[in-house]
Amino acid sequence: MQTGQRIRDYILGQKIGEGGMGEVWSAVHEVLHRPVAIKAMAAHLARDPQFEERFLQEARSQAILQHPRILGVTEFFREGGIYYLIMPLVNGQPLDDRIADARGPLPLAEAAHIASDMLDALDYAHQRGIIHRDVKPSNILLDRDGRAYLTDFGIALLVGQDRRTRTGTSLGTPYYMSPEQIRSPKTIDHRSDVYSAACVIYEMLAGRTPFVAEEGEGDVDFVLKEAHLRRTPEPIRRWNPAVPAAVDAVVLRALAKEPDQRYGGCGEFRRALDSAVAGFAPPPVPPSPRPVPPPIPPPMPMSFIPPVPQPIPQPAPAPPRSRRGFLLGIGCGVVLAVAALVALGLAINAKKEAKATFVSVRAEHNILQGQQKGMTIHAHFTVEGAKEQSCQAAAYFYYSTGEILKDFNQAYRAPDGQVSVASDFTPPYDQTSYDDFTMFMPYDELHMAKGHYDLKFQMKIYHRPTDKFIGESELVDFTFDQP
Repeated sequence: MQTGQRIRDYILGQKIGEGGMGEVWSAVHEVLHRPVAIKAMAAHLARDPQFEERFLQEARSQAILQHPRILGVTEFFREGGIYYLIMPLVNGQPLDDRIADARGPLPLAEAAHIASDMLDALDYAHQRGIIHRDVKPSNILLDRDGRAYLTDFGIALLVGQDRRTRTGTSLGTPYYMSPEQIRSPKTIDHRSDVYSAACVIYEMLAGRTPFVAEEGEGDVDFVLKEAHLRRTPEPIRRWNPAVPAAVDAVVLRALAKEPDQRYGGCGEFRRALDSAVAGFAPPPVPPSPRPVPPPIPPPMPMSFIPPVPQPIPQPAPAPPRSRRGFLLGIGCGVVLAVAALVALGLAINAKKEAKATFVSVRAEHNILQGQQKGMTIHAHFTVEGAKEQSCQAAAYFYYSTGEILKDFNQAYRAPDGQVSVASDFTPPYDQTSYDDFTMFMPYDELHMAKGHYDLKFQMKIYHRPTDKFIGESELVDFTFDQP
């Protein structure tokens, strides 16, 4: 490929990237005068059926995804035995170049904005059954306004598709690979992308990746993979003390070795990070890992028997009687009483259901988080009977008439399409009070046409073990003007 070369209706400009699977060039559509990026599969790989399938998979994956922060595919064709992908041209630079230019951590506001765009794009892909599997700075493009675009779905996995790879190969980049991607790549799910995204965010905030291979440690790939599997990353604040502790805690949770100890998805990760950056504490983090309690031991034998009262002297004492039966009766009575109390306690606990009680709910409007304006919801509530059990706080939106606000074409919604925002949490005590539980709802996610609206929202607490709502607030009225 060379400058000025014509490929169908496109005239090549400059080479803007090169990788293991091919080259990326800027180009212009000859008729429409539209600037584009053309990704061409390397000629020597076109004869390899496996790499050909990977290139086709990238086209299919990106064609499914229509999101403002995902670099989509506008055209795909084969010419002269070579496959070509046509994509929008982003005038800017990849994130890895931005990090290199900074020669250290990025400003918190900039890193948070990039992270929010990236996590939003990944969450959208996951909701459509696509796992990226190679989230890293070079696969995130930044335009001149600082907006981030996720690209390169060459090794993406459609949920349910064949997961076969070449023997002896691994997919991903060692600096950003999740432990399960190293240990058992055939069984990963979307939470692998949560970990890789956390590695990218860590690097933006710390100026270095969570793990590095020092000179003399041996094979770099081996050292990095061992670190992801066995070592705990240092807090970001060790490298950059300016990072808020709440932000550090959010990122470190997403870097947990076990997927179950991370955030449930990139949407939840994004909301926690946005809240932490805005100065709010992140949702409570469950213990990681939580030890399994030992089995309850059998009752210990009683070591004390109350003394038997001495018999009152009688004028004419009868012959002495055996006290064995009397003592046995006392002992049995005590044991039965203890058993009854234990049974009563178990019965009371068995009947105690999880419940949530709201004290107050309010909304704070016109709050700016990064580049987004929205509302912060503040809730004061208490949860009982759900100690160390997974719960979710959610706000559901309605029109003033009571009709639910629906929009199926966005991330901030419930399964039935109702517009909502949610955040997971785990109460640490049998009775836990949350004095100021906060969630941020961007106004753009209400997806309203231009005009003035009278709306409502209602908070609800969902209890995952019983799969039901255990409390709800009163409806809160608010007005909204869509410019």
